[in-house]
Amino acid sequence: MVTNTITIADNLCPATEFLKLFKGKWTVVILSEIQAGNNHYGKLMAHIPDINSRSLAIRLRELESLDIITRNVISEKPLQVAYDLTNKGSKLKVVFDNMKDWYNQFQL
Repeated sequence: MVTNTITIADNLCPATEFLKLFKGKWTVVILSEIQAGNNHYGKLMAHIPDINSRSLAIRLRELESLDIITRNVISEKPLQVAYDLTNKGSKLKVVFDNMKDWYNQFQL
């Protein structure tokens, strides 16, 4: 007879996988800035003062590959690019708001 056992690790697997998506130092900050309307590369650089250009580019590419943001070329000369949240990315607002509320409630 085969029995199915579910461990605590199995129940945490989706949460663990979710957190892995945001392991990069700047990922949540970048998403917050895009959500706030600072969605051009230059605006992101200006509103995240400690980030360097390479780190921003890497994080933006990662978020785009996960279908959390889209990259839209506004003009070729000079090159202007805007980033927007996809439907999937927009749904993260609720998650981040809940995390912020939890943090503020317990003042960790």
